Amino acid sequence: GRGERCEECPEGGVCLGNSSWPYAAHGFYSSSSPRYFIECGEDEEEAEARCLGHDLCGQEYADRLCSACRDGFYRAGEDCHGCGRVSGPGALAGGGFVIATFLCVLFWVLLSEQSIGQGEGRVHGQLARALGLRGLIRWAAQWAMLLWREALLMVAETAAVLALVLIGLGEAYELVVLFVGLSVVVVFLGVRRAAAHNAAAADGRQVYSSVQSGGSAESGSSAESEVSLEVEHVEAAMKTSVIFLQTLATINEAFDEVKWTSWGQRLLRGAQRINVQISGLECYGISYAGQFYILLALVPCIWAVVCVAGLVTRVSSAPRRLGEGMWRLCAATVYFFAYPVAEACFAVFACIPEPIPNPEASYLAGAPWIKCGGHVQVQLAGVAAVALVVLMAIMGVMGWSVWQRGGVVPYGAVRFLTDGLEPERWWYEGAVMVRRLAFALVAAVLPRGSVFVAPMLLVLLLGGIVSCMAWRPYENRAALTMDVAQLVVSAFVVVSVQNLQETRDTGSIVGMTVLLTAAIGAVLGYMCVYVAHPIVTLVKGSRGKAGHNAGYDSL
Repeated sequence: GRGERCEECPEGGVCLGNSSWPYAAHGFYSSSSPRYFIECGEDEEEAEARCLGHDLCGQEYADRLCSACRDGFYRAGEDCHGCGRVSGPGALAGGGFVIATFLCVLFWVLLSEQSIGQGEGRVHGQLARALGLRGLIRWAAQWAMLLWREALLMVAETAAVLALVLIGLGEAYELVVLFVGLSVVVVFLGVRRAAAHNAAAADGRQVYSSVQSGGSAESGSSAESEVSLEVEHVEAAMKTSVIFLQTLATINEAFDEVKWTSWGQRLLRGAQRINVQISGLECYGISYAGQFYILLALVPCIWAVVCVAGLVTRVSSAPRRLGEGMWRLCAATVYFFAYPVAEACFAVFACIPEPIPNPEASYLAGAPWIKCGGHVQVQLAGVAAVALVVLMAIMGVMGWSVWQRGGVVPYGAVRFLTDGLEPERWWYEGAVMVRRLAFALVAAVLPRGSVFVAPMLLVLLLGGIVSCMAWRPYENRAALTMDVAQLVVSAFVVVSVQNLQETRDTGSIVGMTVLLTAAIGAVLGYMCVYVAHPIVTLVKGSRGKAGHNAGYDSL
């Protein structure tokens, strides 16, 4: 009571009577008003584990609502996990150096593609079978001479992943997924080089035969065009897979109140890593704001690595069109980081008022301990606004340049944006980017639990399906099927997680997790088959252009 009037003890508070003020009960935290208390989580058991009463937090947690992690712990989803033994700025710098070295080797391999026609001939397994052990050694030596760059890249990849393990960045399953994904890239680069090598050898024989018979040597470019077409299809599949995983990550963040099974949490948190979210940086004293600034700095840092790789390439081999290759890598970096950067920038404007009557303060949805209007949030918002203006300016200039030239991409370095698209549908990639940015904006800015989140996300996804089916922008049916499939499954995930927010039934959660896993796995499996097609083609030795296109369309 206060003075002569007694009031009922507020929910979530503990009142000792007389003139003492109430304090937070177990599972609750104080608000900006002494009359109200806020529950520390949707799940009662989780809330009590976080908030111990009296605004005290559990061993792992700290700050408002016990939503941050204490020193010595890092965030993984909504939980805090202990840091490893290896820590400190030295370990982080060493791990960063190893990762930068891997990227440098990767870019060097991409920039130092051997010119078609430099090979001595097709690498055949028949040679090994015909000549026994001696032929086997010669066959292995030919492959080693051809693919030594990719072998070096695999060593660098292994070292980079081991560095992440040693410094504790990422959980075990995240690092396994990362290693598998990077290995797929390395294998694709090896297949691409071997395919170009064999195609050059085949065309060399065709040209020689044509010249000997008095014919034309123009057929010598056919193999190169086949390899280029094959690469375009694979690049289109990789772009679609990145878009799909980034969409899943955004959906998981927008509906973060779902009580998933442990497998469901791993599945969706793994997808979040495609948006460049790395676990464990808190162990090195890097706060939420620091992680945001690191994300923005990654693009210029990668550009610097590209420049180093270009310098090494010029000194070692001086390939054709090196400058275009470097610009292409820089443009691809912007394309990959555009969505994660935009999503992170939108998130610093996502202020959620306290869930009390007449709230006096708002806090960031992604960092509930950062007060909106405070120094940290204002500084983040200023930097984010500048980053968004720069990003939109780049996209606007590119779109205007292409439109002025009637749909022709003016720079070869960014032609990958239209790979796999019909020439008259050059604008479709821009429409996809606008849809994705709108998706990130809706998921970040609208309050968690708002009834408008799911419908607006569904409208964007269904709009993508309708536009894809109406305009049919892709050159082959398989790419169209893959794009529609990822949009349909993304819409299914939105509906599913919206329904899961309303239930705590274990059977329903398990059943829906199985369905979502099957749907997501089916789309990713189809993408893997699509990307693996060049490998099968190389193994079978079928290099005919008609058979190649028919094979893709039959997927």
